[in-house]
Amino acid sequence: MQKTETPKESKVLLLGNGIYRAFHGEEESWDSVLRFLKKRFERHGLEIKMDPSQFKSGILFFEYLYVTWKRFREKNEICFNDDKKTTNETTEWRTFSKKIQEFLKERYDSDEYTVYSNVINKMVWSHFDVVLTTNVDNRLERKMEYGPKDDDDLPEIDLENFKQERNRQWKYSTFRRKTNKDGKKIFYMHGSLDKDTSLCFGLDHYLGEYRCQYDCLYEPKEASSPKKKILWRLEGEKNSVEHDIDDDYENSWLNYFFFHDVDIVGQGLNREELDIWWALEKRYHYKHLRKMDNVVKSDADNRICYFYPSCASDESDAKVELLRALDVVPVVIPCSTYREFYKIYFDEFAGDNTKGG
Repeated sequence: MQKTETPKESKVLLLGNGIYRAFHGEEESWDSVLRFLKKRFERHGLEIKMDPSQFKSGILFFEYLYVTWKRFREKNEICFNDDKKTTNETTEWRTFSKKIQEFLKERYDSDEYTVYSNVINKMVWSHFDVVLTTNVDNRLERKMEYGPKDDDDLPEIDLENFKQERNRQWKYSTFRRKTNKDGKKIFYMHGSLDKDTSLCFGLDHYLGEYRCQYDCLYEPKEASSPKKKILWRLEGEKNSVEHDIDDDYENSWLNYFFFHDVDIVGQGLNREELDIWWALEKRYHYKHLRKMDNVVKSDADNRICYFYPSCASDESDAKVELLRALDVVPVVIPCSTYREFYKIYFDEFAGDNTKGG
């Protein structure tokens, strides 16, 4: 069988909210966002006794917020946007997530955030065609020269074209993305504000996202599924099985994470980013451990670099050592401020990563 040539892959950016914190300050921290949500729910009469910082976990505070909200509704027989009380858990979550969506849109649609979004978009889209992000806001889609021109340029995917087992209304999905008319893609790893049920904050969502990733790698239903094609490449079988790498296969962020060079920037990779740590471990598993056991010859030979500023190096020692052990290349950028860090990265390290480069 004639071997299929693998096209040259363009580098991908995995972007966290650190870049926004550099421009907006501490109000961009996860704790700050949770405190904002706490205050907005309190305006509706909820008594929220605990502060996010007391939990030392954003995920656990979000669960506390959700349970407090449900008990408030049960006690007062109130539905913020409905005429009657609802008891179905799916409906409860949908109503709650719509309130989260409403509050965060109020926060991120201000003129201040729009101005800084244009600056950030210019840096990002002038270098990259594909961005993976754990951010849920839609600021990467603001109108500006290098990015999408208007909302019509980034239509939501047609969910009806996806198979039922990975549709799930965008609630859990490794295929959650938008593509503009120039082919630039944004993958929303933890959901996006324009799809309320996709917002990935609590335990249910994080574990659901993990299950979706697991299914994508280990439970192929049929030979033509994207899951199987990811396994073919991870297990080095792409030339022994006749198949095409089609658009459907490309439309998973796991595909880009395993087979493209990736720069991780502005992402703290704290203890709560378990879905990313799991993907890093699986990449190492196929790239090195199984290869050493002569089980497979993996096609996962990409390079992942983790960029962080020297001004935060003391906080990164243990994490950097773990990343290095997982075959991630840590790159420290000498700088005195976070804004300087991002300027140096995009000026000197991002390079020409577009498809034409």
